[in-house]
Amino acid sequence: MGFSPSFTERRKVYDFVNNSRALQVVSMRVRRIVAELAPNEVEFLPVTLVDHDKEVVSREHFIMNLLHRREVIDLEHSDVVRSSILKTEIQFVHGLALKQDIPPEGPHVFRPVHLRIRTFVDAVLRDALTQAGLTGCKFLPAHGWDGDED
Repeated sequence: MGFSPSFTERRKVYDFVNNSRALQVVSMRVRRIVAELAPNEVEFLPVTLVDHDKEVVSREHFIMNLLHRREVIDLEHSDVVRSSILKTEIQFVHGLALKQDIPPEGPHVFRPVHLRIRTFVDAVLRDALTQAGLTGCKFLPAHGWDGDED
């Protein structure tokens, strides 16, 4: 996995690596925390990160593949646009509403049904990742989310 040649000045490697493929690329630090709290909810696939000159910048990053999806989105009360190609998937979010009756037990990390390019985490995992001071990630409340990254 490499850096975009369009932004040669951007070479910093974060704990969460943003990419155009909506993959969760994470550092060994993230892997340790997630593997401890959610050992059966993800699999980690090794990946080598290279810079614009094809020089290796990290061999300690992984694609974090989430193994669970949950029905947590209240489609009736959400303001979303469905994909014209994948009819069951959400393409744009203007206002996300979560179901009121989501059981508290369940995976710490998952992709929501209908919004598979996003990752949801529970408060336990969010707090552990935040306290670790990891870079390249911020957590936004899902309920009421307007689709903006800020």
